[in-house]
Amino acid sequence: MSEIEKARQLFRDAGLAFPTIPEELADQLKERASWLFSTRPIEIWPYILQHYRDEVEVSQVEDYAVLSHSGHGVNSYAIQYYLVQGSLRMFLHLGWGGVYMDRREDEATIRDCFSMADQIVRAAQGVRRFRAGEALTIVGSDFYGSYWIPPGESRRGEVEGREGPLKVLTEVLDWLTRYRRGKSDSTRRSTMNVTTKAKDALRQSFSGVADNKGYALSPQENLLPDIDWAPIEKDLRRGDGDELRMKFSAVHSSAALAVNCFGPFKSYPERLLLCGKRGWKQVEFERKLPIFGGVGAPNIDVWIDRGQDAVAVESKLLEYLTPKKPDFSKAYERLAPPKSDPIWWDVYKQAKGSKKQHLDRAQLIKHYFGLNEFRKKNPEGPGLTLLYIFWEPQNWKDVDACRQHRKEVKIFADSLLNSQIQFEWMSYNDLWEKWSALPELEAHIQHLKARYQVRLQT
Repeated sequence: MSEIEKARQLFRDAGLAFPTIPEELADQLKERASWLFSTRPIEIWPYILQHYRDEVEVSQVEDYAVLSHSGHGVNSYAIQYYLVQGSLRMFLHLGWGGVYMDRREDEATIRDCFSMADQIVRAAQGVRRFRAGEALTIVGSDFYGSYWIPPGESRRGEVEGREGPLKVLTEVLDWLTRYRRGKSDSTRRSTMNVTTKAKDALRQSFSGVADNKGYALSPQENLLPDIDWAPIEKDLRRGDGDELRMKFSAVHSSAALAVNCFGPFKSYPERLLLCGKRGWKQVEFERKLPIFGGVGAPNIDVWIDRGQDAVAVESKLLEYLTPKKPDFSKAYERLAPPKSDPIWWDVYKQAKGSKKQHLDRAQLIKHYFGLNEFRKKNPEGPGLTLLYIFWEPQNWKDVDACRQHRKEVKIFADSLLNSQIQFEWMSYNDLWEKWSALPELEAHIQHLKARYQVRLQT
């Protein structure tokens, strides 16, 4: 295992996101001591932020990266991520590991800060150099204050306390993006495709190796460390569209998100808490639900059964960010009541031929028809629920597409009250918060949040 892989593993096991170490420096990274990795010899304790900050102001320093955890006393502990590369000088000193600190809150803050920092590193690499002798300096610390210095200018954005690092990083990324593209392109930046932003953020939060399109080297590489691949692989090979080899390998794959979320329960379904219930007996991925004799049968992302109840899970990650027009073949006209529930049939008629929405109503309605066929063939079978569960960035309230999507989901759900096959919905963030109350799922929740809880630049 390489030194950088050791560092990634250490951070992953601790529930921490891992920041960008540029390729030019990654091979030079060495483990200098416990919780201390650096490309340079370390003579001054990394906790002493002032030394590293002042050093670049008074002398010529070769490019380097430092990644460590250090502190003193009972509560003065922090993660240090220092990166000096070209004209970028970034020093992040983020509280974590103190006796009286909120570990989960700190992990979320570090994840958000590293996500922004990763984007800054890439943007700065695009600039390479400012004017001779000028540099972009960023200091973000819960303990010592936060600020930034544009090339050739004075300090900006001085903020004290925990909110400082993320606020400063956000300001820097906004400035750096405008600097790269120029004022004439600032409007285009503000309207950058939200899907592109989300893919970018998720790629940066992925601790493994991915190509420039966001694809892991293999399906296994796209799994969280607590997922057992063997019992899941057989299920996935039944999926349509070469799901296993291609789509599942994308770090932004909704199928991979479903497996990463529900995968541990494949072998231990009784541990799952879902829809307020426990005691589940079976978790199955990519289950087909035929509608017209098996032709074009849609896949349910996750099928969860406990005998008297079954939940069909439709998982979404980025798909809903792009509006989609409902599309049905003429064959669905043959499913009118009494072959289907009048409530669902009304929803079908309203959706057919309507305008684009972020919510893919056609897919959910087709899942209903598949579930309805299953119910008719199994009249003594379980009570059925169609659960729509979707990813959102942490700052979803700032993203127009996310807000609109939620409105559409609520309208859709309200129109299905009292239907024979129930429809429920929630975000993955909502689900993980419910699971956070279960001690046996703590490690799993940390892995999920480290991987998927990101913020988007707005």
